[in-house]
Amino acid sequence: MRKIILVTGLAAALVATPAAAENDRRAGPSLDWGACPSTPGVVLDPRQECATLRVPLDYGKPGGERISLAVSRISTAAAGTRRGVLLLIPGGPGGAGLARPTTQGLRLPRSVLDRYDLIGFDPRGVGASTPVSCGFDPRDLDPVAFLPWPGPGGDVTESTERARRMADACVRDGGPLVRHISTRDEARDIDRIRQALGEPRLSYWGTSYGTYAGAVYATMFPSHTDRVVLDSNDDPDPRLVARGWQANFALGAEDRFPDFAAWAAARAGEYGLAPHPRRCGPRTSASRAPSTSTRGRTSPATHCAR
Repeated sequence: MRKIILVTGLAAALVATPAAAENDRRAGPSLDWGACPSTPGVVLDPRQECATLRVPLDYGKPGGERISLAVSRISTAAAGTRRGVLLLIPGGPGGAGLARPTTQGLRLPRSVLDRYDLIGFDPRGVGASTPVSCGFDPRDLDPVAFLPWPGPGGDVTESTERARRMADACVRDGGPLVRHISTRDEARDIDRIRQALGEPRLSYWGTSYGTYAGAVYATMFPSHTDRVVLDSNDDPDPRLVARGWQANFALGAEDRFPDFAAWAAARAGEYGLAPHPRRCGPRTSASRAPSTSTRGRTSPATHCAR
C-alpha cells in the first residue's frame, strides 16, 4: 500500500503541463556521455549512460583543485511533453546513486517518465565519484557494528572506542576530501550538475538523507528549484542527528506494525506465525528493554506467538 501511495504522490507532485521554458535550456559545461561502470548486483537498463563532471574540491577556492562526480541519465521524456530532468538524490549519507535511474526511476508512472529525463549521481567521496577512504580497521566495518547494542548494564565503552578509532583514522588518513564532505557541498555539487545539464531549474526526488540534502538545496538555490518530492524525511535537528533518525525509525515501525501483523496472520501456515493479528503485540523482556522515542512514547519489542 505504501508503494502505491508513494508512486501516486510522486505522480501528483511531478506531473503538470510542460513548462513553457522547455526549449530555453541554458548552456553549461558539456558532459561526455558514454558507458556506465558496472554496479555489483545491478543490471543497468541499456539506455542508461554516464558521464564525469569536474567540480571544485573546496567551493571556497573555486579555481583550485578539482574532483570528479559520476553522473548518469536515462532520457525518458517524450517530445512535446518534456518539463525537464528529475534528479534522484540518494540517502545515507554515503549512499551511491549512479544506478538509481534504472533501479528507482523506471518504476515511476509513464506520465512522469514522459515529462522528465532521469538523472542519478554518486555523491562526492562515494562509488564512481572521487572516493575517500579512511583506511578503517576491518573489525570496524562489520555491519553489525553500525547499529550497536549496549553491553551488559548499558555499557557503551566498546561503541565509544570504535567511534574514536574511526574518527582518528579519518583525521589521519582521510586526506583533503574528507574535510569537504558536507550537505552544503552536496547541494553545491547538485547545482553544478544542473548547470552541466543546461537546465534552468531542477526537479528532484530525495529519499532518507536525500530529503535533507534536497531541502538544503532548495534553501541555497531557490530560484533553480522546480518540483520537489521528499520521501522518508529525516529530522535535521543538529542536536539529534542520527540518534533522532533512529528514534523516528522506531516510531514508524511501531505505527505500521498492525499492517505487518495482519500480513503475517494471513500467512500463518507458511511462516509459522500467529493465526490472528491480535496475537501479535508488544513484548518487553529483560534482554530487550523498551526504547524511548522523541515523542515520549515507548517502542517495545514485538512478536507474533502461535
